[in-house]
Amino acid sequence: MLAEFSGTTRLTMAESPVQLQLTLPPSLPEYTVQRSRRARYLAVRVTPQQGVTVTLPAGLAEDAIEPFLHEHREWLERELLAAERHPTARQRGILPATVALPALQREFAVSYQERPTGRVRVTHAGGELRVSGAVPDKGAVCAALSRWLARLAKRELVARMEQLAAAHGLVCTRCSIRGQRGRWGSASTSGHVCLNYKLLFLSPGLVDYVILHELAHTLYADHSPRFWRRLEALLPDYRRWHQELQLAAAAVPWWAEQ
Repeated sequence: MLAEFSGTTRLTMAESPVQLQLTLPPSLPEYTVQRSRRARYLAVRVTPQQGVTVTLPAGLAEDAIEPFLHEHREWLERELLAAERHPTARQRGILPATVALPALQREFAVSYQERPTGRVRVTHAGGELRVSGAVPDKGAVCAALSRWLARLAKRELVARMEQLAAAHGLVCTRCSIRGQRGRWGSASTSGHVCLNYKLLFLSPGLVDYVILHELAHTLYADHSPRFWRRLEALLPDYRRWHQELQLAAAAVPWWAEQ
């Protein structure tokens, strides 16, 4: 499986999704805390879209965070500098006027219409996305845009998965679409492949690499030499795409990460 979306540094322990915004002393940046039942370690993640996010295992107290950040201060400052230089960071908090999806080689203009009642909805007409409802609620708008992305990915990415599987004589028994923050995709040897709808923000070549990577995992669950040999048979220049994917998370806009 592919675990991406930026470098992390870790500490120890075990996780329940809750987010809170904390302000640290001047020597440390603001960060968001996420509690998780599944996490085994305290982990720090820095992205242009969200800044600093700390994942805290359920059994670890919040007072462990600040010493951890101080301990890894040089790494944190380096990652923050790189993240804040990225164009995505400057757009953080600003709702999009356009949505570009390189995977489909399409771009959509976005219009917003505030309505007094009802959930935020996104409708697609031609090359325009119309967002209506409680549009001052940025969280609701981000969620609605992400739901639209997931619907689009269900149609487009699943079709591409089926096409590549058939072309290479591989079997995908089921393909699901999710919006994971830590993975571009995953697969099981039973033939179930899960793809991240944020793949729509990547190039067609990268999308095919992720799909073929996951299809190879339907044969081999690990990253053993035989897995990489199989992937090379499917995609001879896979190393190039593998390297390019390491930086691909920066292409995902902030609103798709909320």
